Amino acid sequence: MGFDHSTYAFVGVHVPSDQYEGHASEEAERLDVVINNDPRLKELGVGHIYAGDYDRDELFLCWVPEGTGCEVQLGEWKAFEQQIPMKAFLALMHLGVAAGYTGLAEPAFLVVPDMS
Repeated sequence: MGFDHSTYAFVGVHVPSDQYEGHASEEAERLDVVINNDPRLKELGVGHIYAGDYDRDELFLCWVPEGTGCEVQLGEWKAFEQQIPMKAFLALMHLGVAAGYTGLAEPAFLVVPDMS
């Protein structure tokens, strides 16, 4: 048995575990329903990632520029604009409200290592 290591870089918002019940993967399934039921959210390109230290995953709302991915492989790098695009900021805030989260931090550039 081995571990897989990944790293994700994206514009996003951390969702504290006190904002949902169960594991982050279960909340991600609920977020899929929220996104799929709101054509505007689908159009804005928002999503979610759960990642972290093996079985202690954290949940993040994310936005990735169209045509790119957020996973960064060993030896690769990503460059972001110096400012978060307003489209990403508004889309992430809209998703947070649609999902019923309160008190989330403002979107930021995030780098999240993952071990699974």
